[in-house]
Amino acid sequence: MKFLDRKEQVLELQMTQYGKSLLSRGAFKPVYYAFFDDDVVYDSQYMSSGSATVLEHSTKASDRIRNAIRTEPQYNYAGVETNIAKLSEVTTEKYFLGFGFAFTQTNELSLEEKLEELAKPPSAIDNYYSLGLPMGTSEYNSDKAPAWSLQFSSGEITGSVLDYTGSSGLLKIPQVEVEAYYDIETKQFVNPEEKPENMDNITVFPDSSYIQIKKDHILIDFSEHNSAFENKNFDIEVYEIVDEPISNEITQDLDPLYFVEGKQVENDVYYSEDAGQEITINSKNVEYYFDLRVDEEIGDEVGIVDSVSLYKTLPENDKEPC
Repeated sequence: MKFLDRKEQVLELQMTQYGKSLLSRGAFKPVYYAFFDDDVVYDSQYMSSGSATVLEHSTKASDRIRNAIRTEPQYNYAGVETNIAKLSEVTTEKYFLGFGFAFTQTNELSLEEKLEELAKPPSAIDNYYSLGLPMGTSEYNSDKAPAWSLQFSSGEITGSVLDYTGSSGLLKIPQVEVEAYYDIETKQFVNPEEKPENMDNITVFPDSSYIQIKKDHILIDFSEHNSAFENKNFDIEVYEIVDEPISNEITQDLDPLYFVEGKQVENDVYYSEDAGQEITINSKNVEYYFDLRVDEEIGDEVGIVDSVSLYKTLPENDKEPC
């Protein structure tokens, strides 16, 4: 990584490895853009050489920001050699047949499989954490910064941290760990003729036994304060943590899962209006693992806790300071 030469360079654009792959296949179609100010310190008192008592004039702050030394953009946050080794790795599996006999099988990705791997979207580290945090919009009539509010009506928080440590450094992305428990029991009717209620979707075996699943769910009242309230305020993404052996080492990676665009016809079958056909979900779909519902999709029988204010309210007889 080098520093920008301000005498010759004013703006520099770099494409990520995935962008280069899309461009080579004629599929590069940029749609969105965002602004970032991770390397800008607006108030000098937060600098190591700043002072908490001496205020910096706005003119000096503007000159300091414009003349600051900046590095060239970093567009690759995953090891290139690691990705090449992942595609070129030859794995050997040993199978025992008994009586002291065994054979080994060598597995290597074919050319089609390598091209399929290269066409996949980038990992979460490359896709989100490479550019840090984009600038957002706060509420116009508020003097408070945007804030999150999470209230759990169901589910158990087992741990949390305030920051995420990744290739791009320490980012203020809260990590909340939540657990839900499912109890599975095998039961049997004492009197086969007496069938309990709410067993329409339960299969009863010939010996009058059945499998009972006590479901637990996670219900979160999730809201953002002091920001512009729009028709679409949140994006939900689901990932699977997978262990990948690379160069005789086990590393964890985030494998993205995809939502099915369509209505459910049967258990694993959805009808897609865009494709005009039925789609059977697989292990790459969110619906294969979870039933995720939002807003009006949540049933009325589920109770939601009352919202609590994050800030102290002023007394009614208190006046504005100015």
